[in-house]
Amino acid sequence: MKKLKRIFELSPFWRWWSCFFWACQRVRLHPSVLIEGNAARLQIGRSTKIGAATVLEIGSMSQVVIGSHCWFYRDIEIRSNGVLSIGNRTTLQKGVTLNGNVRIGANCILAPNIFISSGTHIFDRWPGLPIQSQDQFFLNGVAAPPGARPAGDYDLPVAVGEDCWLGVNTTILPGVTIGRGCVVGAGSVVSKSVAPYSIVAGVPAKPIGKRLKWLPPVSLDATQRDAIPYLYEGFDCQLQAPMLVARMGERSTIALSPEVAACLTMKVQAAASGWLRLGEHEQPLVDGDNLLSFPITQATGRSYAGAALYEFVLSGLALSNGLTLLSCELSN
Repeated sequence: MKKLKRIFELSPFWRWWSCFFWACQRVRLHPSVLIEGNAARLQIGRSTKIGAATVLEIGSMSQVVIGSHCWFYRDIEIRSNGVLSIGNRTTLQKGVTLNGNVRIGANCILAPNIFISSGTHIFDRWPGLPIQSQDQFFLNGVAAPPGARPAGDYDLPVAVGEDCWLGVNTTILPGVTIGRGCVVGAGSVVSKSVAPYSIVAGVPAKPIGKRLKWLPPVSLDATQRDAIPYLYEGFDCQLQAPMLVARMGERSTIALSPEVAACLTMKVQAAASGWLRLGEHEQPLVDGDNLLSFPITQATGRSYAGAALYEFVLSGLALSNGLTLLSCELSN
């Protein structure tokens, strides 16, 4: 049965059917794109273009999400049996390979021949056996010998933040987090996590500079361009001179000062009613200007790279009609 399914997936009929199906979703797939596995677990946003000879292998239990307005040149390989996502407006050049549990943020640039994988071969669980045999034992659930590494150590998720540029021939190893706004030099091997807006290069990659001084503020005026680095994730930022318009997505993260605070106050402008949630606290939104206040506890924000990251969840009509952040401030 698997062989028949494989033959069908390789057939011209299936490929042209895929092109037609995704064209109806406003996605452009080259006829040579190969979608293998559970296509029902693949999501692609509108106005995304996927070029020739790209392979998308979707595992039976995986979730692969590609954002809108993305651009894949050609010969891309994406293989996952876990969770793999690529943010809006991210571009992938020829020969990029993404394996396993990998998250790439919005507005990223991936140069040719980049390799990113969350997994690794099993080489030390039964040290005397061939590596291929160890891989098979692991997949078959053979009991580990005493003192062996935990199974979870062999698949460590990789995350690349928004607005990153990864140079040609870059390799990113399992478990690495690359913060927002980073630049990785050509030919680098990134083996350790990288702080936001860092410039790194080498084998192994080391810091060689900074794009900007990363200093999350206590208060943020989201109408000014210098707020962009701290609108950490999930925002659609548009420069409309002389102002910045920062629209919040379904999940949006703000980076603020890590100092202790009792509440976070926000000014937002909603185009429709809805709800905005931070942690366990949810506030209603009305059409027009809103002044919201959220209590801060130890569990509310996530500490990261000298910042407190606050993730907001937007729901209701405001999600589809638009919610614009005007300002936010921590206070006691």
